Amino acid sequence: MNAPRNPSRRNRAAFTMVELLIAVAIIGILSALVLGGYKQSVGLANRAKCVGNLKAIGIAIAQYAGDNQGTLPGQCDNSIRTTYRIKNNDLGAFLAPYWDLPPADTITRDAPALMCPAWKTVMQMSQGKCYWNPSRLKGFVNESSPLGVYSPFGKGQPDGLPMRMQVIQQIPGFKATKQWMIQDFDQINASTVNIPEQAPKPVHGNVRNVLFFDYHIESVPASTVLN
Repeated sequence: MNAPRNPSRRNRAAFTMVELLIAVAIIGILSALVLGGYKQSVGLANRAKCVGNLKAIGIAIAQYAGDNQGTLPGQCDNSIRTTYRIKNNDLGAFLAPYWDLPPADTITRDAPALMCPAWKTVMQMSQGKCYWNPSRLKGFVNESSPLGVYSPFGKGQPDGLPMRMQVIQQIPGFKATKQWMIQDFDQINASTVNIPEQAPKPVHGNVRNVLFFDYHIESVPASTVLN
């Protein structure tokens, strides 16, 4: 004669399995929430560090201009390297003394203020180009220049020399609060440039960090086209 089955044990086992599946699902949801929150926190921290970088860049540029009769550092390439060395058109070569870094020579050195942590995370590169400066002041025509443009850091100027802030401020219609000086560098806001170090899209998501000519900094919507 077969022993009677114990339905209560079977039910308890089935109930335990359901509980386990529910627990696993809950853990998965919580993990996703925690991971999402962590990524958001890291993103905000990277954006804040980038703003700090631009502040350091702005202060150094202002100090350089103050020591050089208002002249901006240059000649500098428009896409800004995170490294610097002598005779390489590197912004860092001009600003290194203001960051207590070794003076530019033939050795390639890192300039931490020129490295955006979000760019580093996205591109998975230890050196590159995170920021850029305007090749010309958009919306303004320089009739005295054969190229017809104002190139503040000298790249593209007929004489290759950077401009003085006093001259820039006298350009009719120029507003230091509206004209950008340095901003995040990606393939969307600099689409005509083909550089491997360019991020494919804004590294801070829906905004770009921007330093203006009055040295204030804004997180500007990525959809905004700056003149």
